[in-house]
Amino acid sequence: MPAKGLVFGKTDFCGLLKVAYARLTIVDQADPSRVYYFYVGSKSNQNLLPWGKGEVMEPGYFFLQLPPGKYAVTAIAIPVGSTIAEEPLALEMPVSVERTYYLGTLKIDGIKERAKFGGVPLVRPGFEYTMAVEDEFEAATRDFASLLPRHDMPVVKKLFQVK
Repeated sequence: MPAKGLVFGKTDFCGLLKVAYARLTIVDQADPSRVYYFYVGSKSNQNLLPWGKGEVMEPGYFFLQLPPGKYAVTAIAIPVGSTIAEEPLALEMPVSVERTYYLGTLKIDGIKERAKFGGVPLVRPGFEYTMAVEDEFEAATRDFASLLPRHDMPVVKKLFQVK
């Protein structure tokens, strides 16, 4: 099995995104066919919609293990009624097997729902949001040491890069 690196950060979702769970789509920039899904929310609420395979993380701190490389968080999705509302994101993050990267606190506030009309006669639910990446490195590294006490890799600050 190939080696995996560890990245960590925190989620702070508000407004429409403070729902049962939200799905983040993460794509390997070197090989876009490698797509990973991570769900932020309560594991007990995962049966709302059949979203497929992926790792479920509780709100707050998250820890992702991925093969080393450069990744992009390309979309965020939430359940809306009996369907999924998905919006693009543009965040980049590195993953290394030599160090653990702290990515920051991802703050996303879902402002309001809206319908999108495309070139086909289909209405796709969507939502508007504001996003920020906050640097809480000192508190996060203290919490990290207590959450993963046996982790011996150096922790380096490498905040999400917003594109």
